[in-house]
Parts: sequence; structure tokens; C-alpha cells
Amino acid sequence: MCSMPLGFPINLWAEVVDHVSRALPCEACGFLSGRSGLITGVHPVENALHSPTAYRMEPANQVRTMTAIERQGREIVAIFHSHPDGPTHPSPTDLTQATYPDVLYVICSPAGPDRAWSARAFWLRDGQALEEPIDWLTAEAAIAVRILTDLSDHPAALTDHNQA
Repeated sequence: MCSMPLGFPINLWAEVVDHVSRALPCEACGFLSGRSGLITGVHPVENALHSPTAYRMEPANQVRTMTAIERQGREIVAIFHSHPDGPTHPSPTDLTQATYPDVLYVICSPAGPDRAWSARAFWLRDGQALEEPIDWLTAEAAIAVRILTDLSDHPAALTDHNQA
């Protein structure tokens, strides 16, 4: 578990909103991939339960998606799912069924008078939820963070090779 805000580009949030909206009135689910807390990909997975109050990723689709994320050189940064009628925090079922303690769980739900989708991120471990802030990033900011992350992962790229 790493404590740092989740970097969530707003253009990728739009993809999540599209997926959870199309699944209504049922819960939707999927993976958010990236590295170092920065989301770089959205991977919807079918909710095998087709339920408005619960989700379980369709197993074959889940495995295919996890394999594809790994092949792309990315990590699973978060698992997302929707609560179509709220709440915006983990349910008792979410707490007991969380099986990946080293990834964030992002819960999406409509909020406010306009029922616009919102999201909150949590570490779910040992039946407890610890909220992690979300930094909403413009596409441009996300690119800059990604470049800096890539450079910090390869410090040799920052050295001047022309020094004698």
C-alpha cells in the first residue's frame, strides 16, 4: 500500500462515466491501469451478476484484461465499480470481499442534485477503508506527470553523458 494521491486524467474519467452510465441500473466494474499512482488506461469488465447492488467481474474477461494490462507493461492501479444509488463509500460487502489489498478501489456514484457521477478512492484492507485523495488531471498535466515518472524510473536518462 502506497499513500499518494491517485492521478486521474479527466479524459479517462469520462471513459469510466460512459461505462458506468451504460450499465445502469446495474453496477459496473473494471480496472484502472498505469504506474506510480497515475492512471493511463481504463479497462471495463462485465459484471457477471448484472445486479444493481453487487458486482463480480466475469472471470474469463477479468483474466484476459489482467493479462493485457501486464503485457502493456502497466500495473493495476485500481479496481473501479459503481454504486448506482450510492453510497460513495465502500459497502460492508465491498469491505468483506476486497481481495486485492495493494490496489485502490474507486467507487463511482451519482451525487448532488444533478446526479452527476463522482468518485472516491479507498485502500480496502482487513475490513477497513482508508480514503486516498484523487488528483483530477487535465490531459496535458497527465502527460507531464507520465514523462516525469518515466524519467524518475530511468535516472540514467537524466545524466549528462558528455561529461569527461
